[in-house]
Amino acid sequence: MAGSDGFIHAQPLVGPHAVGVVNNRTMRSEPNEPLHFSLADERTAWWKWTPVSVARCNVSVEGARVRTGVAVYTGGAFSGLVRIAGSASSTTGVAATTSFTAAAGVEHRFVADTFDNRPGNLTLKLDCS
Repeated sequence: MAGSDGFIHAQPLVGPHAVGVVNNRTMRSEPNEPLHFSLADERTAWWKWTPVSVARCNVSVEGARVRTGVAVYTGGAFSGLVRIAGSASSTTGVAATTSFTAAAGVEHRFVADTFDNRPGNLTLKLDCS
């Protein structure tokens, strides 16, 4: 399932174990999009997911030849986003991984990005129990 560079058009993830794959070459951050990591975000991809029950989750994103970051939010608009988790990889090719507790029936948003404005193939993995 592909990710989307638009927050409003975030691609849905289904189930407690899901994978999203995207190339962010043509993706760009949106006006008023929050800064997700300490460096400028420039090629963000968005997914959304709503769990049916409370779950402990791990989410990761990796790129073959790029440094990556992943953040988890709740909220339906940039102005109301609440960050609940996030991480950035420190090395090229190593997954950025974070953990969080998902609230039942609440839409969660995942954003993935690469650093230094470098495009790449990104794989987002969601694993909940």
